[in-house]
Amino acid sequence: MSADTTHQVTATLHGQALLPDPGAGPTRRSDLTVALSWTPAEPATVAAHFPHQPDVDWVLGRDLLAAGCLAPSGVGDVALLPDPFDAATAELVLSNGYERICIAVRIEPLAEFLGHTAAQEKGGEGDV
Repeated sequence: MSADTTHQVTATLHGQALLPDPGAGPTRRSDLTVALSWTPAEPATVAAHFPHQPDVDWVLGRDLLAAGCLAPSGVGDVALLPDPFDAATAELVLSNGYERICIAVRIEPLAEFLGHTAAQEKGGEGDV
């Protein structure tokens, strides 16, 4: 997690893409990295970049992510759903109308990132 001189906050989340097994077997998991960034110039949004696919970027609602750490949040293209079997994990669901991906992420680093964005927005620079 870092904040630079422009008060941008960044974090890297390590998650797992939940992929259907083409043979109708159990869901496969594939490691995935999501680079998050937030800037006070656009305080309501968080940019999500997928380094393994350089042309894939998403703009996510910061409030949606914060709410999704506690309860299911979002409809349509973006949702964050806490895992009912693992309180430390949530599924980030992204859909572009043609494809859909579910990414299992740990809630703690996401909540920490969101806390830092809130602190920067309020002019603070310490941990939340």
